[in-house]
Amino acid sequence: MKITENPLANTATQPQVGVILESSTPVFTCQENQFTKIGNDPDITTIGIMALHIGEGNTVIRKNTFSGISIGNLSNGINGFWPSTGLLYECNENYDVTWRDFSVLAGYIKSLQGHSINPNEFISAGNRFSQIATDYSCFIQQPDTNVTRKVRYHFYIYDQNQDPQVLEGNIVKFASEHDNPCESTICDPRCLDETELEQAKIEYYLNKTVYESLYVEYAASPTEQEELALDYYRLRMDESAQMVILHELYDTLSFDLDTLHAWIKNLNTLESYTQRKVVCEKVEAIGLLSA
Repeated sequence: MKITENPLANTATQPQVGVILESSTPVFTCQENQFTKIGNDPDITTIGIMALHIGEGNTVIRKNTFSGISIGNLSNGINGFWPSTGLLYECNENYDVTWRDFSVLAGYIKSLQGHSINPNEFISAGNRFSQIATDYSCFIQQPDTNVTRKVRYHFYIYDQNQDPQVLEGNIVKFASEHDNPCESTICDPRCLDETELEQAKIEYYLNKTVYESLYVEYAASPTEQEELALDYYRLRMDESAQMVILHELYDTLSFDLDTLHAWIKNLNTLESYTQRKVVCEKVEAIGLLSA
């Protein structure tokens, strides 16, 4: 998804939102959009991107620019599943955002904001903060236990604009030696050859084996280290599954609906189960399935 420019005018009396992402979506990336407020009316609330109950899967809002608006990104509802999947904010740039660069009102986002190189080493999230109001407000849902859940935010230690100065709610920041390159990924991923695609499938099942073993330990006695390891292996699983799904959709010569269903199911979220039915209906509608 890419919107070259999204000016938010001050001609209306109601709050204005540039993009609303709503309802269950198993996989997406919203990237390289610009959101700018036009006019100076302080009574108009302007929001760049709003994510509402988009589901449990690994989704990304990245490399967007927010200038002079009230809230850059707003999240509300189930936009993740603790501890290892959910909405990631990375490489977004905020300039003169007047109230909240990032606002998580309730529900969940991805517990690790950043990238795992391995379960013990991390790349920064790469977001730039306005640093004039609240940089990150995060009130994620808490369980009915004595465990307090907090989002881990990783920032690059050598760039002061990436360091959120004012945090609010259930979030804690960690300095990282590894900067996020924030490369443009509009044209990614490249196509894999058959050998590479088979390797992606193998890597999925290898990572799944480790993930399931870790999850048994985590369920019995949860620790933060296990949460980070679960995040690492689950992300690797999802990356492999998404590549297989993408290539199956591209394959008009040997398309197989059962294969597509199996790999959508391997995303293992509530949304992936409902999406299988939607995909089947669309495939039938365009005539890829015989009667």
